[in-house]
Amino acid sequence: MTDRIPDIPEAKNIELGLGLQLCFLHPSKYKFEHPRFCYERLEYLGQKIQDLVMGERLLMKHLDAPGKWLQERHQRLVMNKFCGRYLREKYLHGFIIYSEQVQDSYKHNRRLRNPATTAVQQALHGLSYAVYGKPDVRRLMFEVFDFEQIQPKAV
Repeated sequence: MTDRIPDIPEAKNIELGLGLQLCFLHPSKYKFEHPRFCYERLEYLGQKIQDLVMGERLLMKHLDAPGKWLQERHQRLVMNKFCGRYLREKYLHGFIIYSEQVQDSYKHNRRLRNPATTAVQQALHGLSYAVYGKPDVRRLMFEVFDFEQIQPKAV
């Protein structure tokens, strides 16, 4: 698909470049200097669009399913503690920028890093939605990160 205005692709590339920097910028690094220099806003947008896209996908695949079953399945697919695993499988977690103090505490404890990788994953979805729209979020979720892996039920 080509844009009618030739400057639009260049502007999208600039937005994407700046957005990617924000997606991987942990709040511990620059948030106290400027509250917008971290991924938190994109993470919020990403959570909401991820929820919406996964809900649409489940409804289209399982039109006759009962509501309780759909809700349970939706929660297992989009569960926040597993979301960062998709990012780690692509080896993108190494690009997250932390402050020195946080970097030292996260170095040997993966459990502390899990919320950060989840947040970056959601920030990437938020950026994708902001720059390209919902179809690109769908592509990211289902073709790039394979979000339809079912997580085990809680015991």
